[in-house]
Amino acid sequence: MGRVFSKYKWMGVLLGALLIAAGIAIVIVGIVKPSNLDLLLSIIAAIIFFISGAICLVSGCLIKLTNFFNIYIVLGGISIAIGVVLLIYRSATPMILLYTTAVVLIAVGATYIVRAILYISNKMKPIYIVISFVIAVVAITAGILALVYQGNALQVIYILFGLFVAAIGIVELVSALKGNTEKE
Repeated sequence: MGRVFSKYKWMGVLLGALLIAAGIAIVIVGIVKPSNLDLLLSIIAAIIFFISGAICLVSGCLIKLTNFFNIYIVLGGISIAIGVVLLIYRSATPMILLYTTAVVLIAVGATYIVRAILYISNKMKPIYIVISFVIAVVAITAGILALVYQGNALQVIYILFGLFVAAIGIVELVSALKGNTEKE
């Protein structure tokens, strides 16, 4: 989608703004009224999948075909289908999110362990090595705790998910706006 966002900046700006709003809403509801998080989270997740699916479908139609198969159209269809499933089976959203977040945290931790090992082999500054190991330990610990203490971890995972969604929105917004100023 990077090629489409470079040509149609408004898509990146819209996606970024919507993700920031969704992330902030999840964090606020998670802190103020955690009992309503299930419903809000399933609706926001479904909306995110619908929007990303629509953007993928538009991207698939706008990008000049270089080969027979266009992955954006497939990704768009899958994203919209996941959005529909999340709206129909709202009760499954929290556990899907919990397991996904736990696996992602553990994978991020493993990635930072590999990064730290590469820093050691490339004789990088010790601060980079230490930071990589600290991030790895925190991420892996959070992932394991989320799996072990599922019931108690849901509110924390929701808030972390909201922050993550808002962070992705900020990155999308900044990259779309940055790309806008580079061409002018």
